[in-house]
Amino acid sequence: MNSRQLEGLIMVPDFSVFVSLVNNISIFIVLIAGYAYFSTYLPKSIDPSLRDVLLGVFFGLITIGAMHIFIPIAEGVRVDQRNAIITLAGAFGGPVTAIVCAIFAGTYRVYLGGAGALAGVVAAFLAASVGIFLYRMRDGNDSALKIAFGAILAIIVIIPSFLVIVDLETGWSILKRMFVPWGSAMFIGLFFGGLMLAREDLRLKVENEITRSEARFKNLFESSEISIWNADLLAAFRELKRLRKEGVKDFRQHVQENHHLVADLARMISVNNVNPASLTLFKFRNEKELISSISRLFSPDYHEFCLNVFCAIWDGEKHYRTETLMRASDGEELTVIIFLPLPDTEELIQNTP
Repeated sequence: MNSRQLEGLIMVPDFSVFVSLVNNISIFIVLIAGYAYFSTYLPKSIDPSLRDVLLGVFFGLITIGAMHIFIPIAEGVRVDQRNAIITLAGAFGGPVTAIVCAIFAGTYRVYLGGAGALAGVVAAFLAASVGIFLYRMRDGNDSALKIAFGAILAIIVIIPSFLVIVDLETGWSILKRMFVPWGSAMFIGLFFGGLMLAREDLRLKVENEITRSEARFKNLFESSEISIWNADLLAAFRELKRLRKEGVKDFRQHVQENHHLVADLARMISVNNVNPASLTLFKFRNEKELISSISRLFSPDYHEFCLNVFCAIWDGEKHYRTETLMRASDGEELTVIIFLPLPDTEELIQNTP
């Protein structure tokens, strides 16, 4: 087939190409879901290079899937969202992921054959190249503006691949015809796909930071030689808020008029766990025994202690500190200093050390 015959077969309206490509963006839903699964469930102990290869295989399979949702613009020439996926593979997976994905796409395009096969292979490796470049440029701040810039850059780099369809004249004609519809659809795929993948990366980063923070806290909690209790004051906190909403102004005066209130509030406090140093100090064999004996550990001042804690919460204090007497399980008296942070949010007050 010569160039004029091929050019004459370009009979798909430009707007139809754009609409069809945008409709095919559903492939990105599968891409993002799979990327989330890989990021979350792939063992952390796996070799990074193997991870990149596996991710490249996944992106490559998605790319092949995208190539089955195509728009024929001429005999043997098709357009789809494969190059957007290859670019994202590089931008979010790195060089190995991009190259593996491009090999999948290029090999399968050769297998499909047709006048656009060479252009398809060239485009795949151009997409991988720009994806790798964007990966190198990432600094952890994937703003919408940076993703939009990356999408535009990818389009500029990839679109010259149309020029190798049959000959330069034919390629140039097809390029001019496809620039707006193909470029617009590519931008939408790259921009929104990039935003979703960046969001997934951020979610994973936050989860990892939380996991590391929890591990550090657990290590501190378990290894500390100071007795640490983790308590849940949420129910009492909410009850105090309810009393304030009902118009109570002076909490101590309200307690004098309602003698049962401190005991009721104290029963709302639960201890989540205690560290090994607490078991040693109070001479208990296990955590369960200690937690079930909390009220008996305090001297007769337990009522006054609880009242002062609730007054501190009522007054908006940041912490409560006192020196008091407590008893070990064998009755030995202990003079202790209690320091109790008092967070002002419900989320934090559920885990008060």
